[in-house]
Amino acid sequence: MLERMSSSNVENQIRTMARNFLRHRLDEGKLRIPEDITAFVHQVLMKVAFDRSVSWQDAKHFVSLQAQVVKLATFSQIFPEAIHNLWFMNDIAEGVGTYVEMYHGIVQNKFGHRLTAKDAECAPSSSCAWQLASGVWDTMYSAGGLSTPTNIGTGLGLIYSNHGSSPFRDARNINFNNAEKARVFMWENHRYFAPVVGFPHWTKRPKCHGTTQAETDALNKPSGETEACPMRGDDVNQYMGGTREVPNLAMAQVDPEKWGNTAHQFRMRDESEYLQKNQGFAEFAVNNAVAGGGMNRVCPGKSLDLKLGEIGRAHV
Repeated sequence: MLERMSSSNVENQIRTMARNFLRHRLDEGKLRIPEDITAFVHQVLMKVAFDRSVSWQDAKHFVSLQAQVVKLATFSQIFPEAIHNLWFMNDIAEGVGTYVEMYHGIVQNKFGHRLTAKDAECAPSSSCAWQLASGVWDTMYSAGGLSTPTNIGTGLGLIYSNHGSSPFRDARNINFNNAEKARVFMWENHRYFAPVVGFPHWTKRPKCHGTTQAETDALNKPSGETEACPMRGDDVNQYMGGTREVPNLAMAQVDPEKWGNTAHQFRMRDESEYLQKNQGFAEFAVNNAVAGGGMNRVCPGKSLDLKLGEIGRAHV
């Protein structure tokens, strides 16, 4: 994300927003973690990605809905249809729908002509714009919108903690005005407190409802051409009959075979070591031979995430 626009402009935007955020928190006399940090990150993501300013009130409203969705996310996908129709689920679904509609308008205005040309490739979604709008919601509530404030929160905890259990009691002595030191601290914070614990993928696709196994298997195609299950109007458990594996990124980030005998310790290392070994942004999930790289899952906001942490530390 950061590479696609003027790096200096983005950096200046984030610095200004960080100063304003901390000044307002100081005026209020408190900083709530993770709520306030998450709202601030939402403001930054919307500004950098879409050049849209989000008020503090609107950011807090988003975080409130986000928190409800995150609480349900670990088990809601296995709920039977009847549970999804309960009043509290309907309220959450309507809230999510409102944001997806807003994102649809944003991406339609920004990328409309490019998306319309690929609508056939986005079936069974009604259009690529709607599919992308859903992806933006996922990014804002779960991906960068959740992992980034999580790591900023653990970093602040290290800086201000005086408890004996802190894994890095020297954090207060770091000169965060030194960009390299701030960046390396962020790298190690990501490594030690992995914000993305796993990276799921299917080794056996769930059988489509109303089809035979052979009919489902026929939808699997090479080069990114795999087709979705046909839409039948049924509310079906999407996991039924499938096998999903989740490589444990959190364990990989403290693997002594890669990080040495200090892997279990919070220790700031040479930046080149992180560039070579880090897996926290799913750096390994790249294969440009598949669909021209369209199936890559490496985090596109990696540089923005590191820059946000680096700048945030300097202004604390």
